[in-house]
Amino acid sequence: MAGNLDKSSAKEFFTVLVPKLFAEGAKQVDASGLAGTEFTLQFNIVGSGGGNYCLKIKDGKNLEVIEGGIAKPNLGIELSEGDWREAVTGAVPGVMDQFMNPKQAASRSMMDNAKGINGAFNLELTRAGKPSYGIKMLFNGVSQPFASLKMDLGDYFKMVKKEVDGPGLFMSGKMAFEGDMAFLLQLQGVMG
Repeated sequence: MAGNLDKSSAKEFFTVLVPKLFAEGAKQVDASGLAGTEFTLQFNIVGSGGGNYCLKIKDGKNLEVIEGGIAKPNLGIELSEGDWREAVTGAVPGVMDQFMNPKQAASRSMMDNAKGINGAFNLELTRAGKPSYGIKMLFNGVSQPFASLKMDLGDYFKMVKKEVDGPGLFMSGKMAFEGDMAFLLQLQGVMG
């Protein structure tokens, strides 16, 4: 991510930097397949200096930031302020890119998959010598079904990049799962 994000507030990040990054990214992708669509991605940053920021994306190329958020976004992501800051400064590389990559934002199948999922997902990523990194996701404002995964941060990104597969990590004891397995399988179309 660009800029001096160690000192930027969540408000400055979402209301100033994100629109600039989105505009730059929108020039690099073909969003013609998203004509007539709307998708809402809301970040709920918990803690001092946090806040709720909904990114309302129309036609894959028009962004409106709604400070304070909306009631039922297509995808709500909750992070502590500390975990959010680590993501945007690159201390935990790849986390924000997964949700704000222009090519993913222009993916009709990913958007349709996210709109078709209802439920809540908790992801706990462990890190050697550091506190776990936690991300909570709520799809379309619905809290059930529920699933959670706990795994190593490095293994998670290997799985997202398809260098390893989830069943292999689970069978080797490197991934712990709780909750609704059918719901967890639905998430593959959104999370890689």
